[in-house]
Amino acid sequence: LPARTRAGLSVRPTRPILASMKLFVLRGPRIEMRLPRRTDVPVLKRYLGDQSVVRYAFGPRQYGDLDVCGYVWKSRWLFKQQEAYHLVIVDHDNTLIGGLSISSNEWRHRTATLGCWIARPYRRAGYASEAIQVALRFCFRTLKLMRVQAYVFSGNEASRKLLDKLGFSCEGYLRKRFFNRRRYIDTYLYSILRNEWKARKARR
Repeated sequence: LPARTRAGLSVRPTRPILASMKLFVLRGPRIEMRLPRRTDVPVLKRYLGDQSVVRYAFGPRQYGDLDVCGYVWKSRWLFKQQEAYHLVIVDHDNTLIGGLSISSNEWRHRTATLGCWIARPYRRAGYASEAIQVALRFCFRTLKLMRVQAYVFSGNEASRKLLDKLGFSCEGYLRKRFFNRRRYIDTYLYSILRNEWKARKARR
């Protein structure tokens, strides 16, 4: 397949994967990450109605049917345009347990922003850690990125501890960085570089 360049960044390594939305799956030992489907809407609506899920995420305060259907449609459209990867996390029984996103307006700088959430019944089981590690492998090996970053809203100590554990560095505390749900939010900025990720892999 011919290479496609967006803002100066060749994305040839992703073209074979992007040939089919149905075939795009990122796999870990216990999970798979794929694009959301219309059949996922009822489960997504239930999970996204939980304030413990949406409290530290971008989006509306309450997700209705149209919001969730729009999320599914937009995820597939962004994938088709090679702009972002908004995926659902499922276990090997195909039970939906969370979501993960890889997005950026800085592809030309080989930088992406990572986000992850896990539904309440499946927390404290290592699924977020596994999903992020699988995503980092995809970002650095397949997309050939130089940097992956994550924004953590103030108060989300569980995510801060997880990123520390996975080798991310806290670069700073950004006051009133985002306006979300009618208020400004202080945010921590975390990142990991490709050479840091490779060094951690080599030590294992």
